[in-house]
Amino acid sequence: MVVKMKIKKLILWLASLVLMIAVAIFALSFLLHWGKNDTTLFQEKIELLQEYVLADWVYEELGDMPAETVGNVIFLSVSDGTSRASVYTGTGVTLDEAWLSAVDKSISALQKKELYPKWVKADVVYFSETVPTEELFQIIGSYRNEFFRYGVSFDENFQTALLEAELNGAKIYDYENGGINHETLNRYLEASKRPTLKQFPLSCTLFQCAGWICDDDNTVYDLSASGLDYGRRKVDVLDADYAKELILNASNFLVNQVKEDGSFIYGIYPRFDEEIENYNIVRHASSLWSLICRYRLSPNQTLAEKINQSNYRLYAQPGNL
Repeated sequence: MVVKMKIKKLILWLASLVLMIAVAIFALSFLLHWGKNDTTLFQEKIELLQEYVLADWVYEELGDMPAETVGNVIFLSVSDGTSRASVYTGTGVTLDEAWLSAVDKSISALQKKELYPKWVKADVVYFSETVPTEELFQIIGSYRNEFFRYGVSFDENFQTALLEAELNGAKIYDYENGGINHETLNRYLEASKRPTLKQFPLSCTLFQCAGWICDDDNTVYDLSASGLDYGRRKVDVLDADYAKELILNASNFLVNQVKEDGSFIYGIYPRFDEEIENYNIVRHASSLWSLICRYRLSPNQTLAEKINQSNYRLYAQPGNL
């Protein structure tokens, strides 16, 4: 009887210990990730971005009315790093007014829903042009998938304006048939709490933006504003240290694409929300070689395990590649 009581006390003590450890881990995780509320973190990134968006040279480059009748337009995109960014649009006669409008809308949204602002991106309209809708459809049809790099507003006040990344990423641009998928457009507008369209207007406004992104380390990067590099990070000096940083970042992503069976997830078609298929031995071997090169640059045990998994898949199941 005494032994049973001791065992029971021991079990209760162990259970209490496990519970205390779990609570401690949760508390530590909360402090590291949620120690500051979402609005505070967002404000920190906004203050950093503001130095770039409202810089003197930006005013000089934009002129008075870069977004035609509405004046100035700024988009703020907020993402937790795991899901598609939420985009908030600010307009104003001046750039300052547009900025405050976008910030206010973003903060209001953050207060209503749980969205950790890991990355915040600011886009400022610097070019806009109104074109007939039929002409716009013809232009879209002349491009290959994802290569039309303009945003579109379906009204002159930019209440239904969507960034190029939204239009391409949500498969709203219909390259195959030449035009815009009306049903997909309205579904996206409704989901992002913007007015839907009963029918297309007679004309639309094309636009492009200059952009900056603030990452989880609160570092702000200048983004390319034109050409095929539109929206990508600018690199002024590509030296050895920066090249190494790019290699490590890219290979870290590749490491996370190795599945348990040793095969790779090549990526996702954003327009179709489907994994890239056409798996073959050449792609597998070249991806494996990239991991090996990364190991030579910066070896670690996790990477070695991923390489062994992928290598086993290559030799043990070549017929399934």
